[in-house]
Amino acid sequence: MSPTIGPIEPPKAAVRCVTRKGSGAHIKTFADLTSAQSHARRQDKKGKESQRPGADAADNYCWSLAGEGFEAGTNYVAAFKEHKRRHGIASDGNGALAMHLLVILSPGWLVETGDPRDWQGNPRVRQLVEEARRWAEDAFGKDSVWAVRYDADEDGAGNVDILCSPVRVDGRAKARPKLKISVNKALQELAKRYGRQKSYSALQDSWAEHARQHLDACIVRGEEASKKQHLTPEEYKAKVAAEHELEAARLKHEEVQRVLEAPPPAIPTIAPPTLSERLAPDRWIAEQNSRLAEAAGQAAVRMAASDHERRRLASELDQARALSASAEKISRERDLARMKADRLADDLKAEKAASARLKSERAEALRKSEVLAAEIREILEAPALDLVEEVAQELGLSPAGPFHLAEDGRRFALDAESWEEPEAGASGVGAISLVMQALRVRFEQAIRWLTERFSLARVQAEIAAVVELDVPEPSGDAPGRPRL
Repeated sequence: MSPTIGPIEPPKAAVRCVTRKGSGAHIKTFADLTSAQSHARRQDKKGKESQRPGADAADNYCWSLAGEGFEAGTNYVAAFKEHKRRHGIASDGNGALAMHLLVILSPGWLVETGDPRDWQGNPRVRQLVEEARRWAEDAFGKDSVWAVRYDADEDGAGNVDILCSPVRVDGRAKARPKLKISVNKALQELAKRYGRQKSYSALQDSWAEHARQHLDACIVRGEEASKKQHLTPEEYKAKVAAEHELEAARLKHEEVQRVLEAPPPAIPTIAPPTLSERLAPDRWIAEQNSRLAEAAGQAAVRMAASDHERRRLASELDQARALSASAEKISRERDLARMKADRLADDLKAEKAASARLKSERAEALRKSEVLAAEIREILEAPALDLVEEVAQELGLSPAGPFHLAEDGRRFALDAESWEEPEAGASGVGAISLVMQALRVRFEQAIRWLTERFSLARVQAEIAAVVELDVPEPSGDAPGRPRL
């Protein structure tokens, strides 16, 4: 009976944005750019750990605007500067500098024509690298790609590193339009093209469609991010190792069960003696004893071997069970670590939100303090009201010799700061008390009257000047100032 063959899965196409600790997706700063360059040259810890034993990063496919080969192809700083020079971009702006995309295709499709890591000898690997670059140029704009890499020194295969910086017209420069790098605008355009709300879903749609048209019609799009949990390369390796350990444990357990369930060795039977053997019974008995002794010896050997095999298999079964328990422990620890990482990410997000809120509140407080300081400066710099030149004219007091006459005939003696009404026996300092006396109004009405004719700053300066003089309340018939 032939073994049952499961369904063959079609090759899958996917795109992943490479994320960096602390900065997230995309290359946002020159520090991110140099970090990507160090990883490509295997100068960082993560790059060294990802290599297969004995593999050399110089065997990887490397191309950039700085040149081909390992040294020039991984010189991302020089390649990015050359990209800016070719497009006439002078400033980096405030947005991301570039996208670092991992364009993925199932290694099983590459295995059909050779080693999936042999980019020189496997035609499908070369085709994948070429089409990944073509796709990025079609998706984000001609000449947007400035570096391509295919790693042959790692365990995995089918991943093409694409570094590109989409160039768009700066819409803010109305007079003289200029070019700038705009990653977000390029992703928004792609999302709109495929009718997606999320640009990363549009990335998957776009690459899968291109791969079907230019590589193989049987290629399908990878699963939606909401349906499948993505693992880091380290987590994937741990998952595969745990699965291998569990499979080895299962096989050993089945082997032990087969041995334990095997029937015991058969005991040889003795045929009845013939007539000639009956005539010579001693010889026949000796022959039968010899046969029984030989069978007994073989049975003893087989039993000893079986007992040894049972002990060996029992020991291996214990080891397999221990490995299975260890794999389950690793899985639990990985889940716990992921939960802790999610909790830390939530805490970090909450901390960032609180920091942003405090920053906003601090900025608002600073703005209010600046407004208050400006108002205080305006009050301090504004001159007090002049009774003769300004207030008397607004009150309709006309000069008549040493006095100023009101419309009802009352006489006021005025100078720049003080006033006196001799007939009423009243006197005072400042414009507010003069208005209260001349118009026979209360303090609040006098303030409103002055504010309508002069600026609020002038009236505030007048109040400050009167307070500094510490003038007593006005006398006479004028209404008194309300006490607080």
